[in-house]
Amino acid sequence: MFRTLSICAIKGFRPLQRPLLKAFSPVRFYSQRNIDDSSSTLQNLKASKANTLVNIVPQGELWVVERLGKYLKTLTSGVHILIPVIDSIRYRYTTKEVAFNVTNQTAITKDNVQVNIDGVVYFKVEDPYLASYNVQDYYYAISNLAQTTMRAEIGKIVLDTLFAERQNLNNSIVVGIEGIANGWGISIKRYEIMDINMPPLIRQAMELEAEAERKKRKSVLDSEASRISAEIVAQGQKTAVTLRSEANMIEAMNNARGEAFTTHIKAQAQAEALRKVSTAIIENGGQSAVSYQVAEKYIESFGLLAQRGNTVIIPANVNDTVGMVTQAMTVFDKLRSAQENNKDITSSQAQEKLNEITQARNNQVQ
Repeated sequence: MFRTLSICAIKGFRPLQRPLLKAFSPVRFYSQRNIDDSSSTLQNLKASKANTLVNIVPQGELWVVERLGKYLKTLTSGVHILIPVIDSIRYRYTTKEVAFNVTNQTAITKDNVQVNIDGVVYFKVEDPYLASYNVQDYYYAISNLAQTTMRAEIGKIVLDTLFAERQNLNNSIVVGIEGIANGWGISIKRYEIMDINMPPLIRQAMELEAEAERKKRKSVLDSEASRISAEIVAQGQKTAVTLRSEANMIEAMNNARGEAFTTHIKAQAQAEALRKVSTAIIENGGQSAVSYQVAEKYIESFGLLAQRGNTVIIPANVNDTVGMVTQAMTVFDKLRSAQENNKDITSSQAQEKLNEITQARNNQVQ
């Protein structure tokens, strides 16, 4: 019988092969529940394949082979020879990463807001044996597991942080599914939330809240800018006042130094003049020169009396200029006598003698 069946398979006697395969090798199909028609890979691999003795496994597929209803082995890509009727290809899996959409579902956040969320799961079959015998329909199981895990994770966060925590939410869902899917020989690569839809009233409230938050930030930024501007202006005024006071101080110091230097130069010049006057008086002919100068100063001072006030004091002997000169020369004679007695006359003494002459002239005027 085995030989007859083999010959029939080789020669392609389909009328005899089909009843035998139907009797001894029932075909298994994946469940049609929640299968997306856009997933061509799952549609093509959802059914088992008939054993044709010489079987070629394409690259990227894994076939599960059973012998008389018991698991025998897993076929990888390449050519494989199987015994018809006895050996049957029960399941076919792809080694590629598969993505399928999770059905849109309603979840409730921690603050009791209903949201509609859908996502995409990316998985890969790692162990065909576990995927075949540890779960009835791994596609249906993963889809429902993703939905329940997503509801549980969304219930842990509030609506305000739902959008900000999207990446953390995706990672939490992957961790929640991975622990169970590993027992099915399936590796969950990642989970991505596609859309988050909210009721219109909640959306409107969030838009108003966002607008209020933007206005608040604008007010804070405006006040902060005003404060910084005021600080900068005050700092500039403070710096200007400081610089102005320092400039005034430097100017006053420079003026004081200049006045001190001028006073010192004048004092030196006056002392030098007094020394020269005293020396000239003592020399020959100095008395006549002094007499002439005294008379000239007398006449000049008398002429200025009428220019400085309305009241003019006229001395009794206004025409006695010779008397005034004689009186002044008497002082100079005393000065010369003192010079003869003491050759080292000082400038202060000479100044005192000149003061006596001036005082005598003033008394004469009065």
